[in-house]
Amino acid sequence: MRTNKGFTLTEVLLGVMIVGLIGIALAALTTSASRDSGQSSSRIMVRNSISMALRQIRQDIHDASKVVDGSIAGALTSNADRGLMTLVQNQMWSQSGSQAMRDNLTVYYTTYCYIHAPTTDGIVPTGSAIGGQIKRLKQANSQPTVDECKNNGTIVLNNVKYVPSGTYPAPLFQALGGTLGSILRVNLIVELPSTPVINDVVEDIFVLPNGIEGGA
Repeated sequence: MRTNKGFTLTEVLLGVMIVGLIGIALAALTTSASRDSGQSSSRIMVRNSISMALRQIRQDIHDASKVVDGSIAGALTSNADRGLMTLVQNQMWSQSGSQAMRDNLTVYYTTYCYIHAPTTDGIVPTGSAIGGQIKRLKQANSQPTVDECKNNGTIVLNNVKYVPSGTYPAPLFQALGGTLGSILRVNLIVELPSTPVINDVVEDIFVLPNGIEGGA
């Protein structure tokens, strides 16, 4: 007579343990893959945001007649709302400093401003902060103030990190070569409030075809 033999308790427990270990391993691999995918997407988002901001700045510089003297921020000395630069379109200056419209066109002023982050993040260097914004406001016939740019401007770049002057200052809009210099140096850091930290740093040089002269 033939007897059917089932699994012993030990075999059942061993099978459950093996299946459990396989499940844990698969869950860990899935979590890791999902985390890596999320970080890659965030890095791409940061780089795309910076790329679009630089494209806008480059276009405004290309269209500008002049950059207003004194509007270049240089290295920010405090985490506060600040004007970064003002570009003037359709206006020209004579050697005596007098101003005239170019071909009787409307004069446009494009102001970039930095909106400070509400809190500091406490990381090195001391006093740095994340979560700031760079805004842009273009208007006719009068130069926008920082408050006008802050309240009415459109966002050019989010998650802008502020780093105090003296380390790697950012955001930085600095004219090189003196008042009539033709080079604009820009430092920007975009940092997401994430763990691990995801950020990107850009240092770019823009040629100002008409230099920096006069004031509006």
